[in-house]
Amino acid sequence: MSLCSPLCLGSDISKPWEMKTQISRTAFCQKCFEAERPKTGDFYSVVGSTGVHVHKLDYAHPSFNPKGFVPHIFTLETATKGIVTLTRTCGMNECGLDIRNNPEYETKIDVPPYLVYIQEKKTILMKVSDWNALVASKDLGYRLDE
Repeated sequence: MSLCSPLCLGSDISKPWEMKTQISRTAFCQKCFEAERPKTGDFYSVVGSTGVHVHKLDYAHPSFNPKGFVPHIFTLETATKGIVTLTRTCGMNECGLDIRNNPEYETKIDVPPYLVYIQEKKTILMKVSDWNALVASKDLGYRLDE
């Protein structure tokens, strides 16, 4: 497990009042389904309570990892009149994210080993109650690394 600062996903950590709520949840991705992801050796990123984490999938068991169901990063953008606007980004490398080795990792202190760039995100509108349900829902039984 490696840590990458939230700055990599578009939040400016020098302006904490502008930081956005981000969560990771499993969702279906058509592009990953067509690419038969998740596969052994794939890199993916998730957001946790301590920041953005990059993982390498050591083994993708076919019966426990149905193709196309992969981590996604949901970012709350705005909330007005009972409707939230959020963005959904596939957490897989070479799909929604571009995960690269950080060339400064070996030579500088306190830099993350990976740089994470958003390649594609989709805007979604939903009711606040649906957003709250998404935040509260955690599928602890589905993991890519088991």
